[in-house]
Amino acid sequence: MAANEIVKLLTETPILDACKNLPYHVLNVNIPDVDSADAIKGRKITALSHSEIARPVHHVVDPRGRDAYWLSLRKRQSALSSELSSELSTENVDAQTSSIEMTDDQAVAAGYISLSPVRLHHTPAATLDRLSALVL
Repeated sequence: MAANEIVKLLTETPILDACKNLPYHVLNVNIPDVDSADAIKGRKITALSHSEIARPVHHVVDPRGRDAYWLSLRKRQSALSSELSSELSTENVDAQTSSIEMTDDQAVAAGYISLSPVRLHHTPAATLDRLSALVL
């Protein structure tokens, strides 16, 4: 069912062309665990929620012989993630951030397919500063 939903997403919507015009981006797609495709309420563009790895990364080889990695995540309960989650669940998010209504985990829990754009080519300045202070 999940594979069929991905095919429909790629063939019946303009998402693939839109993503081709976003360099260094990937689309994180999450599909709710439902008994039939009829139970899926629709699709939502979402922000990534804040999670932490619950177990070590699990390496697998896909059917085409390519390396793949599974992450088992759990919701991180902190003041920041609670604040972000409640902010994103409202319709009037600050105009400078976006107009996203919900996070990926909220969308999936509500029965929607979640589509979260993720930018890969990014080097956070704060992380660079922190790591450059290390004596290596």
